[in-house]
Amino acid sequence: MSNLKSKLANNLSSINEYCNDSVKGFEEAADSIQDTNARLAANFKVRANERRVFSERLSERLLCIGEDREDGGSLSGAIHRGILKLKEAFTSDDVSAVINECIRGEEGLRDEVDEALNSKADPETTSVLLDLKQHVSVSIGDLNLLKQ
Repeated sequence: MSNLKSKLANNLSSINEYCNDSVKGFEEAADSIQDTNARLAANFKVRANERRVFSERLSERLLCIGEDREDGGSLSGAIHRGILKLKEAFTSDDVSAVINECIRGEEGLRDEVDEALNSKADPETTSVLLDLKQHVSVSIGDLNLLKQ
């Protein structure tokens, strides 16, 4: 595999892990606030499903460049979800803490996508990454509005 293709595969794998982490994170965030804010919990479940679609699209791109499909999350994602649970347990304003952690996770994903967009990729992969970046940017904006 060429060095360029290897870097692309590594970037896509990393972003796909991050997407899988965000699916799990949004699902856990929804579960953590279901009793106090069912509407926001439903919003988080929708975000998890939308992110799952992006994970599937990234997996398809990985297969197209000859890489194995990545369906798991990462250690850092598991740690982030642990932090989310810890903050929920010790913060009096649970919903605000959950939203802040979701924003932090989204900003991390956006940074990963930006890094991948700075490297060479085929047009189909670039399209998926641009779609994901737009989706994440909208998500960050929506989450920031929810804090107000």
